[in-house]
Parts: sequence; structure tokens; C-alpha cells
Amino acid sequence: MREQIFSPISFGSLNLKNRIVRSATWEGRATVEGVVTDSLLDMVEGVAKGGAGLIITRHVYVRQDGPGSPWQVGCYDER
Repeated sequence: MREQIFSPISFGSLNLKNRIVRSATWEGRATVEGVVTDSLLDMVEGVAKGGAGLIITRHVYVRQDGPGSPWQVGCYDER
């Protein structure tokens, strides 16, 4: 089983170095306006350096009036 977790896998043109997936979550590390912070970038960098084969992006809102929780990342304009 251990060998499978750390072995490469492909899905179409997506090639992963292993089968460890970090799922989408809410970290509460954005600003009140939804802007990504250094704290969030540091956390994602740590997950990547830890060896995850795939990191799925977080809980994000796409309209300015659409956050579902405080300190959530917003992607509603080109800041």
C-alpha cells in the first residue's frame, strides 16, 4: 500500500509525482476584503514542500457580495 501512495499517477495530461492530495479547505488567512496574505502563501508553500502531489485550491468566492465565511479568499476582480 505504501508503495502505491508514493508512486506517480497520471490523469490525461496531468502527471502527479505521488497520490497525496491536499483537498480544498478554508484556512481563514485572507484579509477581510478577500486578498491573499503572506500567511496563506507560507501555508501553501509548506504543504508543497511537504510533498503533496496535488493541492486543490481553497474555498473561494467569485462575487464581491459572496463570501461564505470571514477571511475567505475572494476572486471577484483583477487585484
